Amino acid sequence: MASNLLLKSGGAFAGQSKAPIMDLYRSICREIPRVLTIYDVDIDPALARRKVNLLFRKHADVKDDDVIQILVSKGYMELEETVLQYKQKTHLMRILGTEQGEYRVPQAPPQQSNFFFKNIGKKYI
Repeated sequence: MASNLLLKSGGAFAGQSKAPIMDLYRSICREIPRVLTIYDVDIDPALARRKVNLLFRKHADVKDDDVIQILVSKGYMELEETVLQYKQKTHLMRILGTEQGEYRVPQAPPQQSNFFFKNIGKKYI
């Protein structure tokens, strides 16, 4: 699988800048259920696809073929690193942040038994 991703990233771009972009988008959408399972992420695959779509649309105004080639190559590298588990779950969640706000790891409430929270911290909480 990883070797197929590397081979696709080096295609010709002159005059046909849409085809490699669509190939990358389809490859990512095809891998989304697998990636969500590998990283044990509780996100609906449709929501993840929507986020990927938004990330692609962010660069919709790029017209230069060299820049498009760099972005597509970087996209394949990111996909390969994700599939091969070179990333951690927090890296993936930073990319797949929902529309309501970025994913945050639940944290315990601050301890209010120390000196700071008893005397000074009340003003800032």
